[in-house]
Amino acid sequence: VCSSDLRTSIEFDAKKLDRRLDKLLREMPAAVDKALIQTSQFGTNLILDRTERGVGYEGKFKPYTPEYVKRKGQGWSSTNRTRGFGGAPTSPVNLMLRGEMLGAMASKKVKTGVARIYFTRSTEAKKAAFNNKTRPFFGFNVSEQNKLRNFFANRFKL
Repeated sequence: VCSSDLRTSIEFDAKKLDRRLDKLLREMPAAVDKALIQTSQFGTNLILDRTERGVGYEGKFKPYTPEYVKRKGQGWSSTNRTRGFGGAPTSPVNLMLRGEMLGAMASKKVKTGVARIYFTRSTEAKKAAFNNKTRPFFGFNVSEQNKLRNFFANRFKL
């Protein structure tokens, strides 16, 4: 049999295909947003878990200064501007004093296709920006970005 003698025919219902495509297009933004919200929460958890272990997205945090270790070990007394606390352990370096800064980290949908990881209070956002200069924690390295991509792909289903 010569290949030129073979014939192939494909039949399909164009109206059915159009309906299915329309349905997919309508569902896509909702599916993307659902997967994106889940991925942003996963990213928040990545940052929190890594930070608790004393590791930033660039590697292990540099140690606290001796002055800070001494001061943190003694605790702070309350003032009209700050809430005090008793002495706290300083190892590992995990950016944890009272848990307010990391406790204020959240994620949300900003608009279709966009989610944000942020701090819910401006005072905690300022602390995070200050800490991030010395001990970069608020971001993702290449390996974590790949984890986030895979997480998103596994959640995005139509």
